[in-house]
Amino acid sequence: MKQSRNLQFLKQILAEHPFTKSLAPDQLEFISEWASEIHFDRDEYILLEGEEANDFYLIDQGQVVLRTYISPSQGFVDVQYLGAGDVVGWSWLIPPHHWHFSALVLQPVTAIVVDGKQLRDKCETDHEFGYEIFKRVSSMIGQRLRRTRKQLE
Repeated sequence: MKQSRNLQFLKQILAEHPFTKSLAPDQLEFISEWASEIHFDRDEYILLEGEEANDFYLIDQGQVVLRTYISPSQGFVDVQYLGAGDVVGWSWLIPPHHWHFSALVLQPVTAIVVDGKQLRDKCETDHEFGYEIFKRVSSMIGQRLRRTRKQLE
């Protein structure tokens, strides 16, 4: 995992990413203050099921598989594949703030990592911002459930 920060690059990616697109300029500015570019290599885990969830990742390039551990005999089961335009991680917003899945990099990833703790705090004090973020996270969870259901059919 390598991390870098170029503010103009971050603002451009945030303005275009489906999760943050069309946020008010001040909301986008706030998020950009708590964001940085990050890179993950193939076979790296971005997050691990059960660990504390304090960040989330807006994928710009690459591919990730969300997986969950079933049992020692079955090991991990792949739940969903994510790529450019997707978000890895919603558990930072929903108590008890622990990852529900693991995320393994299949193809090298460039992403924007955002400090979820700072966003949680902002959501508590700025309810308009909090409502906007909650709508987006809720929509993402709904999309994940629909995709997962299709996989099970």
